[in-house]
Amino acid sequence: MDSAYRHLLERLFALRGRGVDFDLARPRRVARALGHPQDAFRAIHVAGTNGKGSTAALIESALRAAGVRTGLYTSPHLVRFTERIAVAGREIARADIVRAVDEVERAAAGEPLTFFEIATLAAFQHFREQSVEVAVVEVGLGGRLDATNLLPAPLACVLCSLALDHQSYLGGDLKSIAAEKAGIIKPGCPVVAALPEDPAAAQVITERAAAVGAPLRFLGRDFDARDVPPLALAGAHQRHNGALAKAALEAAGLGVSPDALARGFREVRWPGRLERLGDVLLDCAHNPDAAAALALTLAEPPSLVFGALADKDAAGMLAALAPKAARIWLTAPPSPRAADPAALAALWPGARVEPDPAAALAAARARGGTVLVTGSTYLVGAVRALLTDEPADPIMVADPLRPVIR
Repeated sequence: MDSAYRHLLERLFALRGRGVDFDLARPRRVARALGHPQDAFRAIHVAGTNGKGSTAALIESALRAAGVRTGLYTSPHLVRFTERIAVAGREIARADIVRAVDEVERAAAGEPLTFFEIATLAAFQHFREQSVEVAVVEVGLGGRLDATNLLPAPLACVLCSLALDHQSYLGGDLKSIAAEKAGIIKPGCPVVAALPEDPAAAQVITERAAAVGAPLRFLGRDFDARDVPPLALAGAHQRHNGALAKAALEAAGLGVSPDALARGFREVRWPGRLERLGDVLLDCAHNPDAAAALALTLAEPPSLVFGALADKDAAGMLAALAPKAARIWLTAPPSPRAADPAALAALWPGARVEPDPAAALAAARARGGTVLVTGSTYLVGAVRALLTDEPADPIMVADPLRPVIR
């Protein structure tokens, strides 16, 4: 790994100690100093709790199939920071991300930006430099005060399914979470949204759209998933994401043909989401709703390798997944915020405890059959790095894991 990129990773990950700090004034000032890069391209803005990354990937793939020069900004990454930013389907080069971040930091002139704010502004800067026509931008956390909400007037906004997650930041009920997500809705911007089960959450979205004159269509009320083309992404829940992506493209008015839509959906790639690598199935489900959707896809009982962060509802996830598993290994994602697997064992007696993810994976694979790895994006990323030859950032995924498997 070249020294400039390694130094960039060290600087950025040192900033993670600042945590989440919702304040759009800071990134707005830096964007002004950069010459408002977010104004240089059109965008589709995607928020939600579950499915927003898959939906963003589907939209981008269809646009690219239609001949549009696309940008894609997503988070978090699995094994490389550069995964977060892509142009025309190609991940940003290390030299380009180093340059983009340097430009952001110079423009900041000492302004104390967070990790995510720097990454977002660097993405917008790169999209401008690369003459992106339409960028598909995934919200990081929430929406109303998320750094991606610098986007001025998206072609369309998407609100994917809502669930209880990040309650300490977004609120303890679906109504509060819906209010934060609906904060991306701009005046006159068409909105497509998954219809929340909670009527109060649906009402919040409806009221926000009406207040700013944004036309709103709900999946499950105004359209459905019956005419969605076949997807490369596995799982019945992905058809709902496909329906949102299709509706968003229609609302954006970009003239994506049925052939381009079908080709884009058929060729989309979104690693770590019901992704099979030999005998291992990887899925980034990290809340009970996502775990329940994952459980519905399991035809046969797998060996489950499960790990979660301490602020996640591990009990809710295990309640959905453990009854479907033949056997369970509890482990720790490579994060200082990981839940103690020994403490998780109290949630499901009989589960084996193996704190080292590589050792847990090896033990599960030794039993034969399918091994399902889930519970945390960090865990999925670490295991994926073990199983593929794709380059990984050693700061993101601990290299000592690799020799245990290989």
